[in-house]
Order: sequence, then structure tokens, then C-alpha cells
Amino acid sequence: MSKRSIAAELNPQHELPSGADALQAFAGSA
Repeated sequence: MSKRSIAAELNPQHELPSGADALQAFAGSA
């Protein structure tokens, strides 16, 4: 499972266009 997939699951209504943004969102939530 990729970080982007995890971020998408955490924020299903707010998909992040950039993988880097997804990583930041995941790190911020973690």
C-alpha cells in the first residue's frame, strides 16, 4: 500500500494531486 493510498483513505473527499503532498498529509496525520 502506498502512502498516497493511505492519504486518500484518510481524506477520501480531498484527493491530493501530488505524491509529495500526500506524503506530507500522511506525515502530518501520523
